[in-house]
Amino acid sequence: MNRRVNGFPALGFWTAVWYLAALTLDNPLLLPTPVQVLRCLGGMMVTCAFWQTAAVSMLRILLGVACAVALGTVLAVLTSRSRLLHALIAPAMTAMQATPVASFTILVLIWVDRDYVPVLICGMMGLPLVWNGVSSGIRETEIQLLEMAKVYQLPKRHVLRRIWIPSVMPFFR
Repeated sequence: MNRRVNGFPALGFWTAVWYLAALTLDNPLLLPTPVQVLRCLGGMMVTCAFWQTAAVSMLRILLGVACAVALGTVLAVLTSRSRLLHALIAPAMTAMQATPVASFTILVLIWVDRDYVPVLICGMMGLPLVWNGVSSGIRETEIQLLEMAKVYQLPKRHVLRRIWIPSVMPFFR
């Protein structure tokens, strides 16, 4: 609750800055006022095309996130098992995290059809985060629990469900 209350002054401040900048510039094509933007948004929200476009965009974003989660998890498992693979993948993940999104967006716009840009950008931005989180969770899994599972000859699906997944989830989130 306190976060929301603290956010309102910041929202008000930046809206006022936006409004004053728009009035100063006096060119709605370059920088419309917040009122003009809300009026235009309200007009678009009553059209079917707006909601179709929004739904398609959300699906593309979710597909990118799903790809990042799947690929990041698989890569984390593989790199946790192989030091060589970790040494090969880690620099690429660090570079992806350090590179601004705008740089990737420009390259992706050149490389692929514009319909796939949101999928690829979301995937590329999410991949290092998922990989890093899952890798940390795997590294932090208690060795004693795994040894106990081995001693009691627990099936692999139980070890996965009862040890690995609960150990990784806090890092994944």
